[in-house]
Amino acid sequence: MQSHAQKSPWIDTTIDDSAFIEDLRILSEYIDQNHGGTEQYTTRQELEKLYRKLETQDGEISLRDAYYSFAQYVDALKDGHTWIMPSQQHSEHLLHTCRFIPFTIEVTGTEIYVDENFSNCHDLTSGTRILEIDGLPTREIVIQLLPYFTADGKSLSGKLGGIEGQFWWYYGLHFGFPESHTVRFASVNGGIGETKVVSVYMHDMINDASEIYCRYRTDPEETVTHRIYKETGILNVSNFTEWSLSEYKKAFIAALDDFHEAECKRMIIDVRGNGGGKEGVENLLLSCIAHTMYEKYDEVRIRNPIAPEYDHIKKRFYRKWEDRLYRAVEFRKNEEGEWLRRERFNRTFMDPEHRFEGDVFILIDRNVFSGASEFAALAADYATNCTLVGEETCGGYQGHTSGYYYDLILPNTGFIVHIPRIWFDLNVHRSDQGGVKPDIVLTKVPGLEDKDVVLEYILSSPLTQR
Repeated sequence: MQSHAQKSPWIDTTIDDSAFIEDLRILSEYIDQNHGGTEQYTTRQELEKLYRKLETQDGEISLRDAYYSFAQYVDALKDGHTWIMPSQQHSEHLLHTCRFIPFTIEVTGTEIYVDENFSNCHDLTSGTRILEIDGLPTREIVIQLLPYFTADGKSLSGKLGGIEGQFWWYYGLHFGFPESHTVRFASVNGGIGETKVVSVYMHDMINDASEIYCRYRTDPEETVTHRIYKETGILNVSNFTEWSLSEYKKAFIAALDDFHEAECKRMIIDVRGNGGGKEGVENLLLSCIAHTMYEKYDEVRIRNPIAPEYDHIKKRFYRKWEDRLYRAVEFRKNEEGEWLRRERFNRTFMDPEHRFEGDVFILIDRNVFSGASEFAALAADYATNCTLVGEETCGGYQGHTSGYYYDLILPNTGFIVHIPRIWFDLNVHRSDQGGVKPDIVLTKVPGLEDKDVVLEYILSSPLTQR
């Protein structure tokens, strides 16, 4: 890692090797005992090999380098619901005292493009391709940052989506916080240039771009919207979190009724950017289209309903009580000694009378996750007149971990590790080890944020005119 950054406790604070190894041991043990899907996308042998490599640390190690080591271990689980964060104290210190790279990005492959520019440099317009930052090629930057971002299985698309959303933060954590950056770029017109941009404080970035950041916030009123374009009904579902199941059901039925009244021949369901939420919404959404699914999960299981010990778990007394309640109410132990959840979401499907029987196109992207990726996976397997369009999802095709979780606080570094405890094993046919893949691959074009090229392509494509 480069050392051109300003002084910061994150960079300059060190711990000795014994403290590092103790935290690594605690992390490994808690994951082994409590993680819901440890061996879904990796093996114990792979984790053990990485553990042995990381524990060879000799001498003092900076918090920054320790964080990168632990991030690699968490990333090896290949689970998008498992992640690591600095301590709350360190995060607040960095956000309030450090300067960050002054632009957000879009990623296509290993190419980086400017999304929004918060600096005074007018060369870095939206869509400008970044070639190097501080002398390091962007391909190498992307490769070094990938371990900080988790996704299900081998979904590289999901990890690149994470880099897009949090590039400014993780670039600083990894490479440091200099007062300025030297940027080599290729302009939209093709010319090559180089410029120096001054880093910005986070609060200045937000204040200068409040209207830009508004577009990333979810308006509860726009959780589910629909409209009609010629003979195509378009249903947008931005999240599964804001409303109750009954409110989602009411909104879906209203959309289907309007599409039926307008005699729509096609329907587009747009779940791009949907990170999931309440369990059961995916059932309701699948109910909107013709499908043959009869069983959603093969099983929903937990490794241990009650942790062997709670010493390093955040809110440990509450978790102890909650675990005992869930064991009594939610789970049962079968003859093989597995703890399986009692099924209660098979009943959240709508009546077939509300089903759309025409051709359906589902728009997905690298930010589709959790319950939304469940919907995409089940539609891919069971929908009878369905085409998936866009990018591979961040959420896994096979299923995912979610539901109940522990926040593990490592005692020496203060790092917080989010450990999900439940594995939701989807009843799907293939053995894909990544996200849900589209039938038609379409990606957004850098620099054209105001133009939905994916939706426009589908609306104008001969495929929609069948």
